[in-house]
Amino acid sequence: MASLFRNMPTKYITLLRQDGQVTPRLKGLINAKGESITILLEGAPGLLEPGDRLETTTDEGVTLSYRVTDPGFHSRRFGTASYYNARVEEEGSYYRSPTGQVYAGAAGSAEPDRSAGESLLFETLRVFAAAQPDSQALLFFIREMELAVGTPHYPALYDAFIQTVSGRIPQFARFIPPLSHLLLQSGVSS
Repeated sequence: MASLFRNMPTKYITLLRQDGQVTPRLKGLINAKGESITILLEGAPGLLEPGDRLETTTDEGVTLSYRVTDPGFHSRRFGTASYYNARVEEEGSYYRSPTGQVYAGAAGSAEPDRSAGESLLFETLRVFAAAQPDSQALLFFIREMELAVGTPHYPALYDAFIQTVSGRIPQFARFIPPLSHLLLQSGVSS
């Protein structure tokens, strides 16, 4: 029986079922177009159910989490394996550092109120970070720091960001003073 994924760039996906079962290393394709996200997986009937979670981790360690809304099962045909073309909703993301520390993405996507200077700082930092080899992890921390300004979560995210760029402090030096100044809004003196 032929695989749907022959000669295609697949990702490893972990299935986290509602009953607590975990199925790691499923091969799949993630297709995101606008608001619609689908994940294509080979599997037997009953593998996926609405409400199950699917997670994939990038090379940089950022884990993206999705909730299945419609499994979209298709039975075996024309010599190909049974598969799911699951509709999913993005649930969030988190980062696990090499030391095992987990930094969860902020819940919700509401943009916080901020000054024009803060907005420009984070936008400039995003543009600079996008050109770095570990851009996905950096962009994760930048987004989370931006959402956490003025909350007790900002200092931990700031520390994680600084640890991530510690070998490149001269490159990021212009961003450190304004980012550390935002610690004051979180009740921490810099």
